Amino acid sequence: MPTAPRPTCETCRFWQEIPDSVDREAGICRVNPPTLPGGDSVIADWPQTAPDDWCGRHEPPPHPLRIRG
Repeated sequence: MPTAPRPTCETCRFWQEIPDSVDREAGICRVNPPTLPGGDSVIADWPQTAPDDWCGRHEPPPHPLRIRG
């Protein structure tokens, strides 16, 4: 029996791809508010993930609205 594909960051409604990322395809996860990295930095940021990463809080994107007419 075939297994269902594992939900990944790339298919999550909270993930946003970072265009022109240097190392590889990357994105930011917006499931939680940004956090301060510590040290002297005062700029908060969201965690960066790869498109094929995953977590237990995956949610698929909402379906587009269908207009009846």
